Amino acid sequence: MKKGNGSASLGVLAEITGLLAAITADQFTAPNAEMEDGDHVVATANDDIKRLYVLRDRLIDKCNELVTSANPLSMGLMEDIFKHGQRAAVELKTPGSPMYEAEAKLKRTLAELQSADSLKKIVENIFWLEVRRQHPDLEGKKIIGIRSDWSLVWTEDDDDDMGGISIRVVSSGSLSDLFEMIGEQRQH
Repeated sequence: MKKGNGSASLGVLAEITGLLAAITADQFTAPNAEMEDGDHVVATANDDIKRLYVLRDRLIDKCNELVTSANPLSMGLMEDIFKHGQRAAVELKTPGSPMYEAEAKLKRTLAELQSADSLKKIVENIFWLEVRRQHPDLEGKKIIGIRSDWSLVWTEDDDDDMGGISIRVVSSGSLSDLFEMIGEQRQH
């Protein structure tokens, strides 16, 4: 996930395979979701599914950390831009200036977030595909989930909020996208 650990030179499949191989059974952290009315237990997750779930969770945490670190960077840069007006446009283009460095750091953080979020989405898709492939009786079930005791379930409930999160990633190259993201975050 970071250049420092050598994964930047790996292909995506090699990176995912390496991350999964590094997860041992004692690192399995169970989901938080408890059994709900309407849940129908299909099976208990095996170690492959547990590893995918743990990796998915770690990638979600990584994305959350990056969003948390990007927020003060973007707010500080935005405040500087408003404070300095036209001078800010010049400073943003002047290598070594504080605003130039702040924007560069923000761009790196957003690029890392975009990469982590993409990897998370891939792992999440692999996770649910693996659950469905190992358990064909889930075929056609609209809502499936995993519970705190590692039970794989389907439910008839129309409420599809299974406790997931959604992260919006903006292009790392556009300040207008950044302002849009900040405006949306203030509304929530």
